[in-house]
Amino acid sequence: MHNFRKPLIILIAITFIMAAVASVVMLFSVKKVEAEFSVYGDSKALEIQRELDAFKGRNIIFLNTDEMAGVCDAFPYYEVKSIKKEYPNVISLRIEKREEAFKIVGADKIYVLDKDGIVLNDNGETEYPRKVLSVDIGNVFVIDGTVGGKIATSDDELFYSVLKTSRALNLSDSVEKAEIIKSEFGNFRDAVFKTYTGVEITVLNVDDEGEDKIDAAFSYYETITDFKKVSGVINAYKVINSESSYYGKIVAEWTGHTGD
Repeated sequence: MHNFRKPLIILIAITFIMAAVASVVMLFSVKKVEAEFSVYGDSKALEIQRELDAFKGRNIIFLNTDEMAGVCDAFPYYEVKSIKKEYPNVISLRIEKREEAFKIVGADKIYVLDKDGIVLNDNGETEYPRKVLSVDIGNVFVIDGTVGGKIATSDDELFYSVLKTSRALNLSDSVEKAEIIKSEFGNFRDAVFKTYTGVEITVLNVDDEGEDKIDAAFSYYETITDFKKVSGVINAYKVINSESSYYGKIVAEWTGHTGD
């Protein structure tokens, strides 16, 4: 009888442990994936949610949140901003749709980028064309334009200076097109912004305090007459003449109508 009891006790103990483990596994199995979307225009929210729901049943303790964030790799317009495990069995995410900001014409493709240079597509299609600033990159060329990644160019310092400068005043509202002007020997690295009214704004050496220069240029632009706004060029630059009373300061000036 004693020999019979011992295996029975062991069996009961094993059964209890297995039941306890099963309870814990069930308790910490993902039951719900809550995704909060911040979306405008066309939406892929339902498709992304279906992909996220595939994580239901996984153990929340051992679940790698980076794996969940990777779902948006297939949806370059979307970015996971936060993931939170809410024990025992809920995961919540905040997902935002990236806004189209720039259009870049490459050698064989047209890249649409967000404000940070992430490639949203390489077919040039945009939802709201008026909100997208077209940038002519001149003799700068695209090295890597993989969709979903950050675009890489032959002169990232200059290229991203133009993007950063353009973002400074939300230029897509007033500028139709931007152009990078780089000399063969790199002794000037400028950006030209062609406004909807007709005047061109040239930021000289845009990778040196470009934001302050474009700010000065548009502040000046607001003060000139309508006659001047329809043509001509506004130059924004830092004064390097040590004999000038404006030495070291950023100034903007209208240079007259094109061809004058």
